[in-house]
Amino acid sequence: MARDRYGLTPRDRLSLDAAKLYHAGGLSQQEIAQTLHVSRPTVSKLVATARERGFVRTLVADPRESDAALISELQEHFCLAELRLVVPVGRGPMDNRYALGSGAAEMLGAHLSTGEDVLGFWWSDAIHAVTEAMGRQRLRPRALVQLNGTDPGLEVDAALAAFTARSAVPVHTYPFPILHDSVAARLDAENDPASRQVLALRAECAAVVFGAETPAATALHRSPLLSAEDRRHIEDHAVGQICGRYIDAEGRIVAPSLSQRTLGPTLSELRRLRRTVLVTSGLEMLPLIRAALENRYANHLVTDLATATTLADTL
Repeated sequence: MARDRYGLTPRDRLSLDAAKLYHAGGLSQQEIAQTLHVSRPTVSKLVATARERGFVRTLVADPRESDAALISELQEHFCLAELRLVVPVGRGPMDNRYALGSGAAEMLGAHLSTGEDVLGFWWSDAIHAVTEAMGRQRLRPRALVQLNGTDPGLEVDAALAAFTARSAVPVHTYPFPILHDSVAARLDAENDPASRQVLALRAECAAVVFGAETPAATALHRSPLLSAEDRRHIEDHAVGQICGRYIDAEGRIVAPSLSQRTLGPTLSELRRLRRTVLVTSGLEMLPLIRAALENRYANHLVTDLATATTLADTL
Protein backbone atom coordinates (compact mmCIF):
# COMPACT_ATOMS: atom_id res chain seq x y z
CA MET A 1 0.00 0.00 0.00
CA ALA A 2 1.34 3.44 -0.95
CA ARG A 3 2.77 5.56 1.85
CA ASP A 4 3.29 9.31 1.97
CA ARG A 5 6.47 11.16 3.00
CA TYR A 6 5.65 10.49 6.68
CA GLY A 7 5.28 6.75 6.11
CA LEU A 8 1.48 6.91 6.47
CA THR A 9 -0.98 4.86 4.46
CA PRO A 10 -4.42 6.24 3.51
CA ARG A 11 -5.90 4.16 6.33
CA ASP A 12 -3.35 5.60 8.77
CA ARG A 13 -4.41 9.12 7.82
CA LEU A 14 -8.08 8.24 8.21
CA SER A 15 -7.42 6.63 11.59
CA LEU A 16 -5.62 9.81 12.71
CA ASP A 17 -8.62 11.91 11.69
CA ALA A 18 -10.94 9.60 13.60
CA ALA A 19 -8.70 9.62 16.68
CA LYS A 20 -8.47 13.41 16.72
CA LEU A 21 -12.23 13.81 16.48
CA TYR A 22 -12.83 11.14 19.14
CA HIS A 23 -10.14 11.96 21.74
CA ALA A 24 -9.50 15.66 21.18
CA GLY A 25 -12.81 16.74 19.69
CA GLY A 26 -15.05 14.72 21.99
CA LEU A 27 -17.34 13.61 19.15
CA SER A 28 -19.34 10.43 19.38
CA GLN A 29 -18.59 7.58 17.00
CA GLN A 30 -21.84 8.32 15.17
CA GLU A 31 -20.86 11.97 14.71
CA ILE A 32 -17.41 10.94 13.48
CA ALA A 33 -18.99 8.50 11.02
CA GLN A 34 -21.07 11.32 9.58
CA THR A 35 -18.09 13.67 9.40
CA LEU A 36 -15.78 11.18 7.70
CA HIS A 37 -18.54 9.57 5.59
CA VAL A 38 -17.86 6.07 6.90
CA SER A 39 -19.91 3.58 8.92
CA ARG A 40 -19.97 3.60 12.71
CA PRO A 41 -18.27 0.15 12.95
CA THR A 42 -15.52 1.52 10.72
CA VAL A 43 -14.97 4.42 13.12
CA SER A 44 -14.46 1.95 15.97
CA LYS A 45 -11.87 0.07 13.89
CA LEU A 46 -10.12 3.30 12.90
CA VAL A 47 -9.80 4.45 16.51
CA ALA A 48 -8.41 1.01 17.44
CA THR A 49 -5.93 1.25 14.55
CA ALA A 50 -4.74 4.64 15.81
CA ARG A 51 -3.99 3.09 19.22
CA GLU A 52 -2.20 0.10 17.70
CA ARG A 53 -0.05 2.35 15.51
CA GLY A 54 1.00 4.43 18.49
CA PHE A 55 -0.80 7.58 17.31
CA VAL A 56 -2.77 7.80 20.57
CA ARG A 57 -1.01 8.05 23.90
CA THR A 58 -2.76 7.80 27.25
CA LEU A 59 -1.44 10.24 29.85
CA VAL A 60 -1.83 9.46 33.54
CA ALA A 61 -1.02 12.54 35.65
CA ASP A 62 0.12 11.37 39.10
CA PRO A 63 0.42 14.46 41.34
CA ARG A 64 2.99 12.62 43.49
CA GLU A 65 5.36 12.61 40.51
CA SER A 66 5.12 16.39 40.14
CA ASP A 67 5.78 17.38 43.76
CA ALA A 68 6.96 20.91 43.02
CA ALA A 69 8.42 21.59 46.49
CA LEU A 70 10.44 18.38 46.58
CA ILE A 71 11.67 18.75 43.01
CA SER A 72 12.65 22.38 43.57
CA GLU A 73 14.51 21.60 46.80
CA LEU A 74 16.61 18.83 45.25
CA GLN A 75 17.23 20.67 42.00
CA GLU A 76 18.44 23.77 43.86
CA HIS A 77 20.61 21.86 46.34
CA PHE A 78 22.35 19.69 43.73
CA CYS A 79 22.19 22.18 40.81
CA LEU A 80 20.23 19.64 38.78
CA ALA A 81 19.02 20.64 35.36
CA GLU A 82 16.09 18.26 35.72
CA LEU A 83 14.64 15.76 38.19
CA ARG A 84 12.05 13.17 37.20
CA LEU A 85 10.10 11.42 39.99
CA VAL A 86 8.32 8.10 39.47
CA VAL A 87 5.89 6.13 41.63
CA PRO A 88 6.07 2.42 40.77
CA VAL A 89 2.92 0.32 40.59
CA GLY A 90 3.77 -2.66 42.79
CA ARG A 91 6.67 -3.25 45.14
CA GLY A 92 8.83 -5.70 43.25
CA PRO A 93 12.19 -4.82 41.67
CA MET A 94 10.75 -5.26 38.17
CA ASP A 95 7.94 -2.82 38.99
CA ASN A 96 10.48 -0.24 40.11
CA ARG A 97 12.70 -0.86 37.10
CA TYR A 98 9.74 -0.46 34.73
CA ALA A 99 8.81 2.89 36.33
CA LEU A 100 12.40 4.17 36.23
CA GLY A 101 12.80 3.14 32.60
CA SER A 102 9.58 4.86 31.59
CA GLY A 103 10.50 8.03 33.47
CA ALA A 104 13.96 8.15 31.93
CA ALA A 105 12.61 7.57 28.42
CA GLU A 106 10.12 10.42 28.88
CA MET A 107 12.90 12.72 30.08
CA LEU A 108 15.13 11.79 27.15
CA GLY A 109 12.24 12.19 24.71
CA ALA A 110 11.92 15.82 25.74
CA HIS A 111 15.55 16.51 24.80
CA LEU A 112 16.44 14.23 21.88
CA SER A 113 15.53 15.03 18.30
CA THR A 114 14.18 11.97 16.49
CA GLY A 115 16.62 10.70 13.90
CA GLU A 116 19.19 13.41 14.65
CA ASP A 117 20.75 13.01 18.10
CA VAL A 118 23.08 10.31 19.45
CA LEU A 119 22.39 8.83 22.89
CA GLY A 120 25.19 7.35 24.98
CA PHE A 121 24.67 4.64 27.58
CA TRP A 122 26.50 2.56 30.17
CA TRP A 123 24.78 -0.80 30.28
CA SER A 124 23.02 -1.99 33.45
CA ASP A 125 19.64 -3.40 34.45
CA ALA A 126 18.35 0.15 34.74
CA ILE A 127 19.46 1.03 31.22
CA HIS A 128 17.91 -2.20 29.92
CA ALA A 129 14.62 -0.88 31.30
CA VAL A 130 15.26 2.49 29.61
CA THR A 131 15.77 0.92 26.17
CA GLU A 132 12.59 -1.14 26.59
CA ALA A 133 10.66 2.02 27.49
CA MET A 134 12.18 3.86 24.52
CA GLY A 135 10.74 1.11 22.33
CA ARG A 136 7.29 1.47 23.90
CA GLN A 137 7.37 5.26 23.60
CA ARG A 138 8.75 5.21 20.05
CA LEU A 139 11.78 7.28 21.01
CA ARG A 140 14.09 7.11 17.99
CA PRO A 141 17.53 8.75 18.33
CA ARG A 142 19.92 8.55 15.40
CA ALA A 143 22.02 5.96 17.22
CA LEU A 144 22.88 4.49 20.61
CA VAL A 145 26.55 4.33 21.55
CA GLN A 146 28.12 2.49 24.46
CA LEU A 147 30.19 4.61 26.83
CA ASN A 148 33.22 2.28 26.73
CA GLY A 149 33.60 -1.22 28.06
CA THR A 150 31.26 -3.98 29.14
CA ASP A 151 31.13 -5.54 32.58
CA PRO A 152 32.12 -9.21 32.47
CA GLY A 153 29.16 -11.56 32.47
CA LEU A 154 26.56 -9.02 31.33
CA GLU A 155 24.45 -10.19 28.39
CA VAL A 156 23.81 -6.99 26.47
CA ASP A 157 23.84 -8.16 22.87
CA ALA A 158 20.42 -9.85 22.87
CA ALA A 159 18.69 -6.91 24.55
CA LEU A 160 20.25 -4.34 22.24
CA ALA A 161 19.56 -6.49 19.17
CA ALA A 162 15.91 -6.63 20.23
CA PHE A 163 15.84 -2.84 20.56
CA THR A 164 17.34 -2.39 17.09
CA ALA A 165 14.88 -4.87 15.61
CA ARG A 166 11.95 -2.92 17.08
CA SER A 167 13.21 0.57 16.39
CA ALA A 168 15.67 0.34 13.46
CA VAL A 169 18.03 2.50 15.57
CA PRO A 170 21.65 1.34 15.17
CA VAL A 171 23.55 0.45 18.33
CA HIS A 172 27.32 0.85 18.52
CA THR A 173 28.77 -1.32 21.27
CA TYR A 174 32.30 -1.03 22.59
CA PRO A 175 34.53 -3.85 21.29
CA PHE A 176 36.63 -4.32 24.43
CA PRO A 177 35.97 -5.25 28.08
CA ILE A 178 35.82 -2.64 30.77
CA LEU A 179 38.72 -3.98 32.85
CA HIS A 180 42.24 -4.84 31.65
CA ASP A 181 45.16 -6.55 33.34
CA SER A 182 47.45 -3.54 32.86
CA VAL A 183 47.39 0.16 31.99
CA ALA A 184 49.26 -0.64 28.77
CA ALA A 185 46.53 -3.10 27.73
CA ARG A 186 43.86 -0.47 28.39
CA LEU A 187 45.74 2.09 26.30
CA ASP A 188 46.08 -0.42 23.46
CA ALA A 189 42.33 -0.99 23.53
CA GLU A 190 41.63 2.75 23.49
CA ASN A 191 43.91 3.24 20.48
CA ASP A 192 42.31 0.47 18.44
CA PRO A 193 40.53 1.84 15.32
CA ALA A 194 37.23 0.26 16.41
CA SER A 195 37.53 2.01 19.77
CA ARG A 196 38.26 5.33 18.11
CA GLN A 197 35.10 5.03 16.04
CA VAL A 198 32.98 4.54 19.17
CA LEU A 199 34.79 7.39 20.95
CA ALA A 200 34.08 9.71 18.01
CA LEU A 201 30.38 8.90 18.30
CA ARG A 202 30.50 9.43 22.05
CA ALA A 203 31.73 12.97 21.43
CA GLU A 204 28.49 13.61 19.50
CA CYS A 205 26.16 12.47 22.29
CA ALA A 206 23.34 14.86 23.07
CA ALA A 207 22.85 12.92 26.32
CA VAL A 208 24.34 9.99 28.18
CA VAL A 209 22.36 7.79 30.53
CA PHE A 210 23.69 5.43 33.20
CA GLY A 211 22.67 3.62 36.34
CA ALA A 212 24.41 3.10 39.66
CA GLU A 213 25.21 0.01 41.68
CA THR A 214 26.36 -0.82 45.18
CA PRO A 215 29.89 -2.29 45.25
CA ALA A 216 29.04 -5.95 45.76
CA ALA A 217 26.22 -5.89 43.19
CA THR A 218 28.48 -5.17 40.23
CA ALA A 219 29.72 -7.87 37.88
CA LEU A 220 33.03 -6.01 37.84
CA HIS A 221 33.46 -6.71 41.54
CA ARG A 222 33.58 -10.44 40.76
CA SER A 223 36.19 -10.11 38.02
CA PRO A 224 39.32 -12.25 38.45
CA LEU A 225 41.33 -9.19 37.36
CA LEU A 226 40.58 -7.51 40.70
CA SER A 227 43.34 -8.06 43.21
CA ALA A 228 42.51 -9.05 46.77
CA GLU A 229 43.78 -5.62 47.86
CA ASP A 230 41.50 -3.81 45.37
CA ARG A 231 38.52 -5.86 46.51
CA ARG A 232 39.19 -5.11 50.19
CA HIS A 233 39.64 -1.41 49.45
CA ILE A 234 36.33 -1.32 47.58
CA GLU A 235 34.49 -3.15 50.35
CA ASP A 236 35.95 -0.85 53.00
CA HIS A 237 35.56 2.52 51.28
CA ALA A 238 33.30 2.50 48.22
CA VAL A 239 29.63 3.48 48.32
CA GLY A 240 29.08 2.23 44.76
CA GLN A 241 29.99 2.36 41.09
CA ILE A 242 29.01 4.66 38.22
CA CYS A 243 30.34 4.09 34.70
CA GLY A 244 32.90 1.60 35.97
CA ARG A 245 34.29 3.94 38.63
CA TYR A 246 34.07 3.02 42.31
CA ILE A 247 33.66 6.12 44.46
CA ASP A 248 33.49 6.88 48.16
CA ALA A 249 30.96 9.03 50.00
CA GLU A 250 32.88 12.17 49.01
CA GLY A 251 32.85 11.24 45.33
CA ARG A 252 36.54 10.33 45.21
CA ILE A 253 37.96 7.39 43.27
CA VAL A 254 38.41 4.23 45.30
CA ALA A 255 41.27 1.89 44.30
CA PRO A 256 43.06 4.27 41.88
CA SER A 257 45.20 1.49 40.38
CA LEU A 258 42.01 -0.33 39.41
CA SER A 259 40.55 2.83 37.87
CA GLN A 260 43.67 3.25 35.72
CA ARG A 261 42.97 -0.16 34.15
CA THR A 262 39.30 0.60 33.60
CA LEU A 263 38.04 1.50 30.14
CA GLY A 264 35.36 4.15 30.36
CA PRO A 265 34.73 7.85 30.88
CA THR A 266 36.64 9.30 33.80
CA LEU A 267 34.85 11.25 36.49
CA SER A 268 36.27 14.47 35.03
CA GLU A 269 34.88 13.52 31.63
CA LEU A 270 31.45 12.88 33.15
CA ARG A 271 31.50 16.43 34.53
CA ARG A 272 32.20 17.82 31.06
CA LEU A 273 29.42 15.94 29.24
CA ARG A 274 26.55 18.31 28.57
CA ARG A 275 23.60 16.13 29.63
CA THR A 276 24.23 13.24 32.05
CA VAL A 277 21.22 11.27 33.28
CA LEU A 278 21.52 9.09 36.39
CA VAL A 279 18.76 6.47 36.69
CA THR A 280 18.60 4.75 40.06
CA SER A 281 16.61 4.38 43.28
CA GLY A 282 16.64 2.67 46.65
CA LEU A 283 17.60 3.76 50.15
CA GLU A 284 20.81 1.73 49.92
CA MET A 285 21.79 3.94 46.96
CA LEU A 286 21.49 7.25 48.85
CA PRO A 287 25.21 7.70 49.67
CA LEU A 288 26.11 7.01 46.03
CA ILE A 289 23.37 9.30 44.66
CA ARG A 290 24.48 12.11 46.96
CA ALA A 291 28.15 11.68 46.04
CA ALA A 292 27.38 11.59 42.31
CA LEU A 293 25.16 14.67 42.38
CA GLU A 294 27.31 16.77 44.72
CA ASN A 295 30.31 16.19 42.46
CA ARG A 296 28.32 16.93 39.24
CA TYR A 297 28.88 13.48 37.77
CA ALA A 298 25.20 13.67 36.75
CA ASN A 299 23.12 16.77 36.08
CA HIS A 300 19.79 14.96 35.55
CA LEU A 301 18.25 12.42 37.92
CA VAL A 302 15.45 9.87 37.54
CA THR A 303 14.46 8.22 40.80
CA ASP A 304 11.43 7.13 42.75
CA LEU A 305 9.46 9.28 45.17
CA ALA A 306 10.56 7.37 48.29
CA THR A 307 14.26 7.75 47.45
CA ALA A 308 13.89 11.44 46.59
CA THR A 309 11.94 12.15 49.79
CA THR A 310 14.52 10.45 51.97
CA LEU A 311 17.34 12.22 50.12
CA ALA A 312 15.71 15.59 50.83
CA ASP A 313 15.20 14.68 54.49
CA THR A 314 18.94 14.07 54.90
CA LEU A 315 20.11 17.38 53.40
